[in-house]
Amino acid sequence: MNIHNTGKISITFVLIVSLVFGIWFYVGWPQIWQKPAIPPEVQKAQAATATYDFSICGTDCDTSADWWASQDDVDVFPFAGNTANRNDHVENTDAQYSAIASSNDTRHLTDDPSAQDEIFYWLEMKISEATSTISQLSFTFEGYEANASDFKIYVKKAGAAYEIDASWVLLGTQNIAAGTETTITFATSTNISDYIESTGKITWGVYQVDSTDAVNVDYVKMDVTYTPTFEQSAYRLFNNLDSTDVGTALAAQDTAATLGSTGAAFRLRMLLHIGANQLDVSGQTFKLQFAQQSGTCDTGFVDETYADVTAATVIAYNDNATPADDAALTANANDPTHGTDTIVNQTYEELNNFTNSQAAIPSGQDGKWDFSLKDNGATANTAYCLRAVKSDDTVLNTYTVIPEITTAAAAAATVSCSTNISSTSFGTWTDTSVKTSSPNASTTMSCSGTTSGCALYVKDAGNTASSGLATTSPASLIPSPNAAADASTTLVAGTEGYGIQATTTSAGLTIDSRYDQTGDIVGGLSLTDIIIASSTADITDAEVIVTHMAAISEATPPGIYEDTITYSCLVND
Repeated sequence: MNIHNTGKISITFVLIVSLVFGIWFYVGWPQIWQKPAIPPEVQKAQAATATYDFSICGTDCDTSADWWASQDDVDVFPFAGNTANRNDHVENTDAQYSAIASSNDTRHLTDDPSAQDEIFYWLEMKISEATSTISQLSFTFEGYEANASDFKIYVKKAGAAYEIDASWVLLGTQNIAAGTETTITFATSTNISDYIESTGKITWGVYQVDSTDAVNVDYVKMDVTYTPTFEQSAYRLFNNLDSTDVGTALAAQDTAATLGSTGAAFRLRMLLHIGANQLDVSGQTFKLQFAQQSGTCDTGFVDETYADVTAATVIAYNDNATPADDAALTANANDPTHGTDTIVNQTYEELNNFTNSQAAIPSGQDGKWDFSLKDNGATANTAYCLRAVKSDDTVLNTYTVIPEITTAAAAAATVSCSTNISSTSFGTWTDTSVKTSSPNASTTMSCSGTTSGCALYVKDAGNTASSGLATTSPASLIPSPNAAADASTTLVAGTEGYGIQATTTSAGLTIDSRYDQTGDIVGGLSLTDIIIASSTADITDAEVIVTHMAAISEATPPGIYEDTITYSCLVND
């Protein structure tokens, strides 16, 4: 290589390391389905059964206006429009009431009605269920007489004159063998309201067709099949506590709350008001559901589609170490209330389903449940709605409030990087061989709180118009990586070229193919940022070592050639 005697080539790098912080927000697809075009099918509610017999009134049956039993001697039944066809109507004694109050073979033996007369066993019972919630009335007689006879069960229309034939509806007839105690049951599921007086009283009876025979009555009862009504009536959100008690309140009653951190556990205490009818112990199973809010957490569920809360959903059940699922909850002074209603404490819940296993809930009172929940990867800074439904997915009768919890805002992802040198030098060239600057540049990079990792970028200043090693006196450029500005090239002695190689031994960090080179192959630099190395997840103290290489030709003008290189690190989008 010919070197001009009048000068020499001195090539120096000035490395400028920039530290760039990226702010990251996770933006993902909603974790639950969007509302379908048509509403889901509403399924039938589970029903309960209430049994009414004379054990309810006990020794007060004979003084109650709502309960009655008598062994009526009748000439004919129904009464053919004539009150004279009922020969007597004398209420049972306490002993007779006791005999028919249970199925125990202790019987009330009626009087012999005498020739041409029969016994109509007249019964009146008062129910507490709302008429609109009743789906069936079922009537049972257990007994017999000395001879084989047909027994008929009738129910009377409310408010109708008893002597009118049309006032009585025959539900069924069954023959009972002579002297053989038999249970017969007949029911109706139509025109229920026809039989129930405004006080809740129902009049019915058993007609023994055979004349001149007394009747042995062991037991009579009426079963009412009904659907209790439910209202989601109040709630309050709390911090979690490893206990059947709750932590401090997150917000006032019936008020939405925001979690303090990503992945936080929390508690929901919620009331279900029992409307027209008592909910017997374990009388209904429920489950908790959630939905990503659309607009507001409204009681009509507009544009929200609810899904069951599980241990794996984005709003999930939280398994505390100490309390067991379905354990009795511990009441707290900050628990929600519902006006002046009595609150019946129920259970602590870590999984669906739940029921009122602790106690029956009378009509007009509220059951209280405690749900242990957590943010399980839900979208940051997003509101979710919660509701109870029956375990068969039937919604409750009424929703007065809808609990609302908002996840914490995403924490800003952090990224940092530093380079161990501020300059590197090729020294003075005395030939045209391929040379490596000294020292190499080592950049250490870390990032956390990301979902897709981070990357190390590089760019150079060149002569501001093109990348490369530049001198201004005289104006000259050693291009990067070659005169054609290819992505990479093999440096050759005597041909101008300049670029870098990169290596790493850090797990989770990948060198870009442009710079993952060996030997005399280098990747070209650019006036704009190019990725040198990147990760797909958080990394800590990952190291990238960059080697700077160049070659000159015999025609390269002598001078001081410089380039300014900027390294930066950013969170991946």
